[in-house]
Amino acid sequence: MVKTVTFMLNITFYALLSIGMLFYSTSVYCLTLIAHPDTPSTLNAQQVKRIFTGKQRQFDDGSSVTPVNQPEGSVARAQFDSSVLGRSTSQITAYWSKRVFTGKGKPPIVVASDAEMLSYVQSTPGAVGYVSDNEEPKKVRVITLTN
Repeated sequence: MVKTVTFMLNITFYALLSIGMLFYSTSVYCLTLIAHPDTPSTLNAQQVKRIFTGKQRQFDDGSSVTPVNQPEGSVARAQFDSSVLGRSTSQITAYWSKRVFTGKGKPPIVVASDAEMLSYVQSTPGAVGYVSDNEEPKKVRVITLTN
């Protein structure tokens, strides 16, 4: 009798856990890629990845690019790192620690919020960043990602 109750509780627990993970994994947090108004209007995903990993420091027209990140621990940063860069935030942090230590680069500038991101990007030529879809991007260029 005790084994049956324990077994049923375990099945119920794992069923609820599975349902919760299903809803968690299908939730989507959308981001908008933004740039200073004078930047190109399209970038491909590979260019964005190269910009935010310090491997591309200029746009195709030769003008310099300044990547701007949300703070570590923010939902926007976690989403950007995983969906655009293909790594976790801790992996990106480790990557930049190694690049800085070896003198091969400087990590993106970090701002504290969507509002600061918009302000910094609109006032800094060459700046590229991202905001949550909750924020209305004004006075910046919305970048369309191409393949």
